[in-house]
Amino acid sequence: MPASKKLILIDLDGTLLNSRSEISSRNKEIIEKLISLNHYVIIATGRNYSEARQLTSKIDNLGYITSNGSYIIDKNSNVILSEEIKLSSAKKVLKLLAKYKKIAYYISSGEEIITDNKFNLYKNFFFATRHKLKYRKRLLASLFKIISKFKLMDIKGVNSLIAYLNKNEFCLHKIFVLGDKKQIEIASHELQNKFLRELNISSSGENNIEINAAGVSKGKALEYLCQELDFPITETIAFGDGENDLELFEKAGTAVVMANSSSELLKAASDLETLSNDEDGVAVILNHILSDDSFLIKKKNDNKIKFKSI
Repeated sequence: MPASKKLILIDLDGTLLNSRSEISSRNKEIIEKLISLNHYVIIATGRNYSEARQLTSKIDNLGYITSNGSYIIDKNSNVILSEEIKLSSAKKVLKLLAKYKKIAYYISSGEEIITDNKFNLYKNFFFATRHKLKYRKRLLASLFKIISKFKLMDIKGVNSLIAYLNKNEFCLHKIFVLGDKKQIEIASHELQNKFLRELNISSSGENNIEINAAGVSKGKALEYLCQELDFPITETIAFGDGENDLELFEKAGTAVVMANSSSELLKAASDLETLSNDEDGVAVILNHILSDDSFLIKKKNDNKIKFKSI
């Protein structure tokens, strides 16, 4: 039978976006179809609003949960939630991170991304992500990919992040850290130990750390959104591939993990497994929902459905 009204939350990197950071025509078409039938489609990402909006600019009437739940925008571009990191906490975190020489970091608001060492950020991003650029066969092409990404991000350089925050009003939604895997692991443990009650520490990959205000997560944002829309959370469907999607999976009515996810925790928390982001895994599930959503109830029998073909 036709699908009942759904609220659909879709992560960007590794989920809706393919390995070239593009939305396929197949994914675009099914999302537009669902929106035309009055389903809610929400982009739920760790990226800030400016990046998310640019990456999805060809699809109208999307809502956005950005910066891991810190900043929520409705389909009419109205801000409905903004959760900021306290200045005192941010300064302590930045001082702690400064001692790690093989990592880089930036701060972000809904519209801005700022760092105090662009070169170090570029370098660490390249070494953290080069293994994912399999379709790029030459180093020059890989570097072009990195440059294109940073052009989209429009990163602003300053001499000192702490000095900048002291002098300017900045809606700090997230601190993003990336770099050497070993130092990231050590820094993550130190942040967890020192800021457990002040901040939320998560990750979307083994080479990064994502820092938000305490209590902020995609899952909490989903609860807030359902309350604002007076929408039953049981009728929500979440797609993701990273561990910053974990609480979202725990809250959503149905959780769909991508085949390309490397997170065993996320896979364990999911109800369905779809194809990879390069195989239009999002569209595979959404097409099923559009034609007949009764297959979703099968998950209640504790038999996870795994989609293996398009």
